Amino acid sequence: MTVSHASRGRAALRYPIVLMGVAILLGATPGLADNHQGGTRGTSQVHDADQNGPPLRLTPRPAPETKPSSSPASSIESTTVQKDRLALQPPTGPVVTVDHLETPDPESVGTLDENSGGLGVDMWAGTPREFIERMLPRLPDRLASPTLRRLVRRLLLTTAIMPSYAAGHLVDAKRDVKLSLIATRVERLRTMGLVGAATALLDAAPTRDDDPLLLRLKVENLLIGDDLGGACAEAHRQQGRVDDIFWQQAVIYCRILKGEVAEGALDASLLAESIVETDPVFTAIVDKLSGNPSEPVGSMLAPTPLRLSMLRSANLPVPADALGTASSPLLRMIAVSPNAPLNIRLEAAERAARYGAITPERLAQIYAATEFTPTSLDNALSLAREDRTPRGRALLYQAGLANSVPAMRAEVLKTAFDLAREGGHYDLAVSVHEPILHSLSPTMPLPWFAASAARALYSIDRPIPARSWLASLQTQVLTDDTVKSAIGSLWALARLAGDTPSYEDDAEAQWRATLKDMDSEQAQRRINAAYILFAALGEPLSDAGWRAEIGDLQRRNAVLPDAMYRYALANAAQARRVAETLLLTLVILGENGPADVDIIVVGEIVSALRAVGFLDGARALAMEMAMSLGL
Repeated sequence: MTVSHASRGRAALRYPIVLMGVAILLGATPGLADNHQGGTRGTSQVHDADQNGPPLRLTPRPAPETKPSSSPASSIESTTVQKDRLALQPPTGPVVTVDHLETPDPESVGTLDENSGGLGVDMWAGTPREFIERMLPRLPDRLASPTLRRLVRRLLLTTAIMPSYAAGHLVDAKRDVKLSLIATRVERLRTMGLVGAATALLDAAPTRDDDPLLLRLKVENLLIGDDLGGACAEAHRQQGRVDDIFWQQAVIYCRILKGEVAEGALDASLLAESIVETDPVFTAIVDKLSGNPSEPVGSMLAPTPLRLSMLRSANLPVPADALGTASSPLLRMIAVSPNAPLNIRLEAAERAARYGAITPERLAQIYAATEFTPTSLDNALSLAREDRTPRGRALLYQAGLANSVPAMRAEVLKTAFDLAREGGHYDLAVSVHEPILHSLSPTMPLPWFAASAARALYSIDRPIPARSWLASLQTQVLTDDTVKSAIGSLWALARLAGDTPSYEDDAEAQWRATLKDMDSEQAQRRINAAYILFAALGEPLSDAGWRAEIGDLQRRNAVLPDAMYRYALANAAQARRVAETLLLTLVILGENGPADVDIIVVGEIVSALRAVGFLDGARALAMEMAMSLGL
């Protein structure tokens, strides 16, 4: 059996797999060194916009022929050679049997190999298939953490051998025979807003023309990208093949777009008569597209790619309540829809950018397209402090662009970062303003801004320019106590980022003292968190440091995930089950990432990621936690 990387007609790269008894022994464990993590900027990363490379497929060599057996187990296929077949008792219910040697497993297809950021063909080794099927649908619908988004792409896009079902695996007769893992992977990527990655994986799926879910996902992905020609071509191909109201509505929409208005309107009337529950939103948009009197679409509590595409074609405004339940890719659709009111576009764009459905650069373009009067721009700082909405943040962004004086530009950036920290979207604000930040030089006389600049750059994994801003402060330490305090406050961040600041012999003690001077109520919580993260990353700590912080024993309440998840994570990491460790990490941390999880659990997760080789991912996750705590 071989694993091949199909490279659009090029020669294949092959990974030999040796079969011994009932085990599949793969080659060397894939390297998970820092330069393959994609966990931080400056390392190998996986991007969403058609940069995933050609599809990779698993194509096993034909299995050796065997003579028919008279054993009762002869009809049960296993993943072993003939002499090691297991005799099983007849099951009492339906049994899923998979021939993994004689036919390619379509579930194993991916778009990443080890050379392009993949986790290796054996990343699921040791993890039961039933566990994978149960846990993949539990992945969050969206991910606010940039680190987790990079990791989930690698998990779901990697070409890897899927484990076989356990011998005698039974499936409830009321359920499908088995879950389509390839469809689940595509659906999870799409739901998270990673549409480009989802499309690339879908295109590589051998079952893309037969799996009903993949067919629908393909058309919806085309609608999200406003490729109406591609979507309609696929919808017409499936006409009569797939009996589902989605396809009927899609064909009606496409007929009207094609100019067959009367026919489309008639089909819509017949469809309305044939279904139990009416669809007033669909009917109203069809009437508008057909040029007939129509009811206004004042509400859309359940937006879909089809409905939003129809709204755009009909030039109908997007209802405000559509934002409430819109998934990340639908937020992206709304953000770039010219028919959506500007305030709704701004809100949708910020939410989509927060979850990675659009880039910070695209959000910046939407900010820049917002119109403001010269008076508003002149008073941007005061207005933005009063208007903590997307429009206020767009005003600050434009003020930063408009001001050519470095001191004024720095003041706008500091205000934007401070307000974003209070609002819980600091990392996004820094990413949006990054080009403006890079227009300022550490050599400029801006000592009051240097600490803010360094902190912002560390938060988006730009350690080299961050060090330059720190260096500019160090030249003034002897003459300015405020500067000394600013440097002291950054000691922990620099350490977590991988730097080893040694500008003071007592830097650690100075850092603790600075935190207590700045915010005595939060200081101990932040100090404790930093020590937990240092320990999880394997950073050496001085005995004097932690002993100095031990006082009266404090007890606190903490919300922790189910104990079984924590046990499963530790067990998977100890056994170096790479994909399983990553899957559990994503489920435990959930939509908002480390910001919503107790620091003890974050420490356990950082340690687990380090144990299986995600060194950069572990450090980036620790940095995200530190920033959420205000370190």
